[in-house]
Amino acid sequence: MRFNSTRTAMLAMFALATTHVSAQEADEGHEADNGDFDKMRAMLIGHGILAALAFVILFPSGAIVLRLASFPGVIWLHAAFQIFAYLVYIAGFGLGVYAALEMDLMNDYHPILGVCILLAILIMPVLGQVHHKMFKKYGHRTAWSYAHIWIGRIAITLGIINGAMGLKEADDLNAGLGSTAGMWAYVVVGLIMWVVWMASIYIGGKRKKAAAANASTAPVKLESQSRRHH
Repeated sequence: MRFNSTRTAMLAMFALATTHVSAQEADEGHEADNGDFDKMRAMLIGHGILAALAFVILFPSGAIVLRLASFPGVIWLHAAFQIFAYLVYIAGFGLGVYAALEMDLMNDYHPILGVCILLAILIMPVLGQVHHKMFKKYGHRTAWSYAHIWIGRIAITLGIINGAMGLKEADDLNAGLGSTAGMWAYVVVGLIMWVVWMASIYIGGKRKKAAAANASTAPVKLESQSRRHH
C-alpha cells in the first residue's frame, strides 16, 4: 500500500514537472515570436520611412532644383540630390526585400513594382551622363535626353504611388503598421510634391522657350541698332 502511494506521488510530481517545462517552453516560444514580430515591424517601418523620403522628398526636390534654379553648377546640385536619394532608397529597398522574403510576400504587387522601379532608376545615372555629353556636343536634346527625362518622371511617379500601395498592404496585414490617417497624410504630401514638381517642369519649360526666343532675336536687334548708328 505504501509502495503504491509513493509511486502515485512520484508520477504526480513528474506530471507537474513536465507541465512546468512545457509551459516554460511555450512562453519562450511566444517570446521568440514576439521578438521576430517586433524585428520585422521595425524593418517595415524603416523601409517605409526611407522609401517615402526618397520618392516624396528627395527625388522630386532634385528635379525641382534643376528646373527652377539658375546658377553655375546647378546640375551638380541636382546630381547630389539624386545620388543621396538613390542611397536612401537602396537602403529602404533592402529592408523591404528582406521583410518580404521573410513574410513570403515577394509575389505581391508592392514589392514587384518596387523591384521594377529600382531597375529603372539604376540606369538613370548612365542616361544622365550620356544626355549631358550629347547636349554639350550638339547644343540640344537628343533621344538620350528624352529617355533620361521620361524614365525618371515615370519612375518617381510610380515610386510615390507604390508608397501608398505599400501603406495599404501594411494595413491589410493588420500588423499595426498602417492607418487611415497615416495613409492620407502620405497621399496629401506626395500629391503636393508631385504637383509642385509638375509646376516646376512647366515653369522651367516656359523660361527655356523665352530664353531661346530672346537668343534668336538678339542678333536681329543688334543689326537694327547698328544700322541706326550708321
